[in-house]
Amino acid sequence: MRICSREVNRLTTSSLTEGAEVRCGNRSLVVRQALGFDAVLVEDPATGKIERLGMADLRPATAEAADSSTTNLNDLSDGDWEEARRRRDLIAPLLDGTRCPRSIVVERARAGDCATTTLYRWARLYRASGLGFGAQWNGKGT
Repeated sequence: MRICSREVNRLTTSSLTEGAEVRCGNRSLVVRQALGFDAVLVEDPATGKIERLGMADLRPATAEAADSSTTNLNDLSDGDWEEARRRRDLIAPLLDGTRCPRSIVVERARAGDCATTTLYRWARLYRASGLGFGAQWNGKGT
């Protein structure tokens, strides 16, 4: 992984959608895929080269993106991360790419003390975020 100079990191989940422009040092890059909370695949439009970079190495391409009202993942409290892990665990059966039986969704909803519609909504939002974490994800980028 190439390390760029560290700058103020104000990237948000919305900044990491495929095609979003980001900066690393003085280079402008395009996000190709989020690899979790701590890394992304980016393409250098000038060279066409794709590389893996850490979130801490990137910043938004524009000042407008930096001032986004969405939550900066680096600013989440430990309690927020714990809740994110809990929700991720609850919706895991909906994310594996196979059809999840309703009985499992009902069981997960009971376990999480929420409605089945809430689990479906969380799963939809998770997939739409572009943050498709692999099985190794255990929260807070580690």
